[in-house]
Amino acid sequence: MIYCTEPATQEDFNAVTPRGTNPSANLAPLDLSHSCAIKDGGGGVLGCAGVVQIFDGTAEVWAAFSDELLAHHKLSVTKIAKQMLARWQETGRFKRITAMTPQSRTHSAWLEVLGFQVEGVMHNFGPGASGDWCVMGLLGE
Repeated sequence: MIYCTEPATQEDFNAVTPRGTNPSANLAPLDLSHSCAIKDGGGGVLGCAGVVQIFDGTAEVWAAFSDELLAHHKLSVTKIAKQMLARWQETGRFKRITAMTPQSRTHSAWLEVLGFQVEGVMHNFGPGASGDWCVMGLLGE
């Protein structure tokens, strides 16, 4: 069983982003007010996710998930993500939540399940201009 606590703390974030292994892992969100930590039954952190406001009414989603969370809790984390996105849209008054992800069916398909739509492709994007990334949007009321 997994559960969610709000908001995530910097310690929660650090628990799932080992320093020095991934360039993006060193980029901690500045604001954790619209975030959550996903934990196992013993309280161990399996992932963190949230949104950061970039303009009035607009936020960008971020996530840091452990291999265990992705391998063993896909359905549960999807349910939690849908609930949290809806809550963040309401409490943050976000009409738009944006996501950027590597262009692969694995990444974009999961975001589509959450309600995001592909809006475009950024070529030669990411660490070292390493590949193509999708820009996706989740539009609210």
